[in-house]
Amino acid sequence: MQYIDEALEWATRGFGAAAETVRKRHLIAKAILIGLAAGVVGVLLRTLPDFLLEEAASLRAALPASPGMTALWLLGCCSFGALSVWLVIRFAPEAGGGGVPHLRAVLARRTDFRWKRVLAVKTASLVCAVTGGMGAGSEAPAVHAGGACGQGLANLLRAPRGIGEHRALISAGAAAGLSAAFNAPLAGVIFVLEELQGNFSTPVLVCTVLASATADVISRLWIGHPPVFHLHGVVCPPGIGPLLGASLLGLAAGLIGAVFNSRLVASAALGAGKRPLSRVALGAAAAGFTAFLALHHPGMSGGGAPLVELAMQGAPALSLLLTLFALRFLATLMATASGAATGFMVPLLALGALLGRALGDQWNRFFPDSVLPPGIFVAVGMGAFFSASVRAPLTALVLVLELTGDYAFMLPALIACMIAFLVAEELGSPPVYEALSGRPSHSPSDDSDAGSPEGAPARQNIGSSDSISPESSSQSVTSSGARD
Repeated sequence: MQYIDEALEWATRGFGAAAETVRKRHLIAKAILIGLAAGVVGVLLRTLPDFLLEEAASLRAALPASPGMTALWLLGCCSFGALSVWLVIRFAPEAGGGGVPHLRAVLARRTDFRWKRVLAVKTASLVCAVTGGMGAGSEAPAVHAGGACGQGLANLLRAPRGIGEHRALISAGAAAGLSAAFNAPLAGVIFVLEELQGNFSTPVLVCTVLASATADVISRLWIGHPPVFHLHGVVCPPGIGPLLGASLLGLAAGLIGAVFNSRLVASAALGAGKRPLSRVALGAAAAGFTAFLALHHPGMSGGGAPLVELAMQGAPALSLLLTLFALRFLATLMATASGAATGFMVPLLALGALLGRALGDQWNRFFPDSVLPPGIFVAVGMGAFFSASVRAPLTALVLVLELTGDYAFMLPALIACMIAFLVAEELGSPPVYEALSGRPSHSPSDDSDAGSPEGAPARQNIGSSDSISPESSSQSVTSSGARD
């Protein structure tokens, strides 16, 4: 660590500059290093689940097609799901769920960040959940893991406390994780500023932009830069038709998004109120349920990206779309209730895509004079449903634009995201991450840091980060013990 400090000091030395200038140079260098580390972790968490799902599908296809072998396969999936939850309960309750509520609590100085343990348990639990076929999204875990990289490197590089630097570096890591997971650097920045920070300073902005851009470079070098979802040259027709269709879709997404939030929070409370053995059983049931569904449709396992591709490129019947929506809805609730280290960002997008395609097909059926490409409804639906649930319309808009690499539908998407946002607000549905953390948790406006110094008494440590207690919708708390 001494050599790292000396190298950093040499690379950013002031050459007669003021102390404040030197500190800013140090901060820039630290943000880039965090972007490198969180970018590598984010790409791993993005590619590893896909690899595991492909290997699991290949193994399943190679097995004899018999009821006994199918039962044995499902038993193995249940075992991995149970192990995923047990790892969280045993070693790091705060690593459960996607981890965004835990990051919010860290940045609000309500808990410490045992970053080593979170990083290890988050990765291991996610791998087990995906291997078991659970309906698990890896993008929110990448945000959490990126924040852990930010905390770890801030400690390693001895970032000064009390001037907001630690919080800026944790935020930078979170932005880098999302950037690498989605190939969406701008969405990573906006998500941190809109959802995690609420109010932010210049150091936070500079760090998140630099770290997010650096992580995106890592992602492009590693896996290229193709759009995550392909629209294949969809053109948004002129006129008011697309705007009316987007408005209707925003209304539907706001209504259903509010229902989704209430059911998700209730599922998290149900899981938090269970004994450890019961939660392990919930993990086994969640993995077994989605693994069974995946025998008939592969999009039920993992984040659900195949469902988005089906909605965009296929010609599914309305009954199939509604059935897949209901089953994926239920699979997401079960995964959340279990407390495994899984997120629901991509499941949100998958649900929005199915909803958008279902409504779009009906729009084209009843308004033949204003036919719109189905891909527009799918893309707009993803953004609207994300906006209604997370209550971050700017993040939703930018994320969908970056995921598709197409800006032709930007105005309809903007209208749908804002309408979904307003409808959910009017219904009194709280933002999902705020509801899961139990209270508003934007960072304080002052420049003090989250986390206590090494050796100081540790504050309370939030348990399963996406689980709340059934009594008062507050987070379940466990003693943090010694810091990692």
